[in-house]
Amino acid sequence: MIERWLPTRAGRAGPGALAAIAAAFLAVGLVEAWPFTVDDTFITLRYSRNVAEGLGPTFNALGPRAEGYTTFLWMLLLVAPHRLGLDAPTFAKGLGTAATLATFALLARWAWVEAESAGSAAVASAGSPAAHGTSSNARAWAAATAAACFASLPATAVHAVSGMETALFTTLLTALFVASAEHVRGRRGWGGPNGIVVCALLAGLTRPEGNLAALVVLAMTATLVTRADRRALVARALLGWVAPMVIYELWRRRYYGLTFPLPFYVKLATPGLLPGWPDVVEWLGGPALRFAVLLGPALARPPRSLRPALAALMVLTGFFVLPQHQMGYDHRYLAPLDPTLAVLAGLGFSRLMMRATHPGAARAIAAAGLAVALGVNAAGARRTISGEADYGRGLAAAHERLGRELFALGLPESRLVISDAGAAPYFSRWWTLDLVGLNDAHIATTGRRAPAWVLAQDPDVVVLASASTDRFETWDWNPWESTLFEACTAAGFARIAVRRFAPDYWLWVLARPGSPAARALPEF
Repeated sequence: MIERWLPTRAGRAGPGALAAIAAAFLAVGLVEAWPFTVDDTFITLRYSRNVAEGLGPTFNALGPRAEGYTTFLWMLLLVAPHRLGLDAPTFAKGLGTAATLATFALLARWAWVEAESAGSAAVASAGSPAAHGTSSNARAWAAATAAACFASLPATAVHAVSGMETALFTTLLTALFVASAEHVRGRRGWGGPNGIVVCALLAGLTRPEGNLAALVVLAMTATLVTRADRRALVARALLGWVAPMVIYELWRRRYYGLTFPLPFYVKLATPGLLPGWPDVVEWLGGPALRFAVLLGPALARPPRSLRPALAALMVLTGFFVLPQHQMGYDHRYLAPLDPTLAVLAGLGFSRLMMRATHPGAARAIAAAGLAVALGVNAAGARRTISGEADYGRGLAAAHERLGRELFALGLPESRLVISDAGAAPYFSRWWTLDLVGLNDAHIATTGRRAPAWVLAQDPDVVVLASASTDRFETWDWNPWESTLFEACTAAGFARIAVRRFAPDYWLWVLARPGSPAARALPEF
């Protein structure tokens, strides 16, 4: 029955056409999303610049050290553009784009290899040259389908150009899964213990949850290989992953003086039970639900080589129910699992196309499932990417502009207080107090922002966020700014300028009348 799906010229051209469409879709998405840069990107860039200038990995040159980032490897990589005199935000976006393209190629190869086992079994049972060609065609469809599913997700292009570490972590996590699958299949090369351990270490240094994923993958892989391979894997993991991570953790605790990075304390302070649950459900309703028709055949009988990746996928999904997904735009914390879902979708498509029982119905289901997934993704992509591009343009018009204006005042000893402590502090180079707490242990660990304490930091400029230009109006995320605004007004501060980030998001710039900022900054 397998010979009914013969590798005709049209059949051979189909995967190539789908892969070309996927590449074109990704390219268009990258171009349209390019204006998008997250404000948090500039937090990491400020640490990188301070390292490049010999100040060390800290936010402010003066005062206690603060660990307001959770992506050590990404921060180190972004030291390079500051040392070389390059535009650091553009460098970060380019690096993220390169990582996304690497993931695109990596997952296509992964899907091809995973489909190979099913194809080999089909060839063995059919025992004919036509079956061999059919198997090759199935692998090509698996790779093209996986690539198309990944490229069509709006989050793929968004995270590629955001300037954050998400794209790099996605590549490293996918590489970890691929290396594990290769080792389980008995292949050597980069899929051996050394490849797994290197990917585990790099993923752990890029995102903290990378260590959780590495632990699950290593443990699961160890149960699926021979005793000799297990011993080699454990020995290399202890030497190449555990030991370096222990050294890193001891260093960061000694350097910063806290057990965890400041973002951990900020997210831990979020009220409510399982605050990450809504974001996890929303993500599951995205790629997981859209690919459901194709995921079913793959998950019904997953290959042994996929078990470590599936275990890590389930553990990470469960883990992210616990913390709040602050700055979790476009499912930033779960998006690194999208390539794995795409590979499963590609494998499921291939299995449906290879099904000997009722082949016509199976292929119709496969085609319909793929068409629905790609259609839904494409329909939402323009809206999502357009919204993020507007965010990027608003950030440049408000936060970046304000930072450059403050820098132009020529007052390097001045002090800034702001909740959006990314672009404005980076471009101004002013000492900054982040009201969210990402650069101040007092705020992060206690959640207290007493106006008297804030004003005791002797700020020259206070920037608050308001939903209106007519009256000061906060949102749920910054209620502390209402009392701070009143305290600033009582202390002699006045609104000297506003900067438009969005129609309902304005930066109110407060300073004392007659100060250099009050005299120099245009009101609008």
